[in-house]
Amino acid sequence: MPALHDLQRAFARGVLTADFTAIAPHVVGADRLGIYRNTVRVVLTQSLRLSFPAVDRLVGEAFFDHAADRFISRDPPRTACLGDYGEGFAAFLAAMPEAAGIAYLADVAAYEWALACAARADDTPAIAIDALASVPEALHGAIRLRARPGVAVLHPAAPVDRIVAAVLADDDAAMAAIDLADIPPGILIQRSPAGVTAERLDDEAATLLPRLLAGEPLGAVAEVGGPGFAALLARQFLAGRIAGFTFGART
Repeated sequence: MPALHDLQRAFARGVLTADFTAIAPHVVGADRLGIYRNTVRVVLTQSLRLSFPAVDRLVGEAFFDHAADRFISRDPPRTACLGDYGEGFAAFLAAMPEAAGIAYLADVAAYEWALACAARADDTPAIAIDALASVPEALHGAIRLRARPGVAVLHPAAPVDRIVAAVLADDDAAMAAIDLADIPPGILIQRSPAGVTAERLDDEAATLLPRLLAGEPLGAVAEVGGPGFAALLARQFLAGRIAGFTFGART
């Protein structure tokens, strides 16, 4: 009789591959193992559908189920939280030949994933810009900001914010009116008291914010920023996007 952990691993492999030959001799009613596999895949597919509703509507139920089934086999969950599942789905769609007909599909998936992450991000308190007042001026350039969980900047190759809004509103006229060349330099996503929001950025913000929010020293970012850098920095605090700051190496 195999050890329990070996049986568990064989069962997990069977759920993903439908091959239960290693475990079947040791299970009563082994002919029912497929029921577990089907249940797991249905649950995971539904979890993906909840995180990517616009993708689901763009491709249709049958195609989405097909894509989800392949994704589940290649990239199974690594945590017990279904909300965490789907991080690699956008990259999977980008490489899926059958999805090439919708050029913006992967960007839509990346946008929806950022929205989902913001919605369930930890509710870490924001700090006010006054917190910087205690920092000696000589150390200002060494400050590294720490963004609140769920804050993200995307650089899509399509107007994904408008596509998703039109698709989820089931507004065919709005969808037809979208100019696919109307690509924003960047989109900032965060959760605020009003809920999850998506804000289009101008060129400067789209270039500098990823560096600021990734924790690069303020001095290094300021060197490439224009005269509006100070105002841009202040807006991040006023918008509640900053959870803290540190100096030296990133933490």
